[in-house]
Amino acid sequence: DIWRQIRGEDDLDSAVSIISLGRAAVRFGDIARAREHYERALEIRERLLGTEHPDTARVRSVLDELATAAVDPTDAAALLRRAIVAEHRGDYVEAEGLFLQAYESGKAQDGLPELYSSRAAFRLAEQYMRQGRFADAAPFYRKALTVFEQSPDRAFDVAECLFGLADYLVSEGDADAARATAARALQVAQEELGADSDYMPRAYGRVGNVERA
Repeated sequence: DIWRQIRGEDDLDSAVSIISLGRAAVRFGDIARAREHYERALEIRERLLGTEHPDTARVRSVLDELATAAVDPTDAAALLRRAIVAEHRGDYVEAEGLFLQAYESGKAQDGLPELYSSRAAFRLAEQYMRQGRFADAAPFYRKALTVFEQSPDRAFDVAECLFGLADYLVSEGDADAARATAARALQVAQEELGADSDYMPRAYGRVGNVERA
């Protein structure tokens, strides 16, 4: 294929490029194609670096995750867990793809799958905000908020979604709407979690951030 023609099958740079293709496949939810790319990269690294090299082990670890994720693509909870793992190790492209899969897999189901889907939407919105992708974040905050507001004992999640939307409105230059949204989040926290809740210092801090923006 193209990488064999340009760089040669045994080139470690080719393995890096193939991994990038695998990450892109994960992002678009094509787990089967992603596994093909990672398997090719693993073959190259095992041959050139050995089976125990850390770079080889990382590729094998990703393949293990993909194999598990492929078992049940409708399992929003499992997909969400894998997305969080990927996010924690700094693989944001893979995390984005898994968050999207978790969101899509659970959004049409009632009960826990829908809640996991909404958690995925919220985590994805937070990731987009950190990346400066504010317009991408807002729809996912709103999707998550709609479900959390209809679910019992989700005041924390409702408040966090509202604060996220307030930050988005700040990025859009709509200070009045941002302050109103932050005030609504604070009200939810005060009324549902209580003035003595451990969450309140964070809530007041986020209101202050919006007021100063």
